Amino acid sequence: ILEEWCGLQRCGSNEELSGSALEKRMLSLVGPLRSKRICVTRGGEGAALLCRNHDGSYAFCEHCGYELPSSGGDSDTVGA
Repeated sequence: ILEEWCGLQRCGSNEELSGSALEKRMLSLVGPLRSKRICVTRGGEGAALLCRNHDGSYAFCEHCGYELPSSGGDSDTVGA
């Protein structure tokens, strides 16, 4: 939804939701959103975080998430 609000083309495949492709998509949202940090949560596939450093560069990191024992209900493993 954010991509549409910012006039960007929606993601076409899961390949665009990880690695350098995702980092590029997140960087394209920084300007329109005027944000220093963007977090993309991917359910059971973990999350990605893009943060602006003090020097104006950006740091990108991903985590595949944690597997939790089933407790009979949904669990928020990212906390975003």
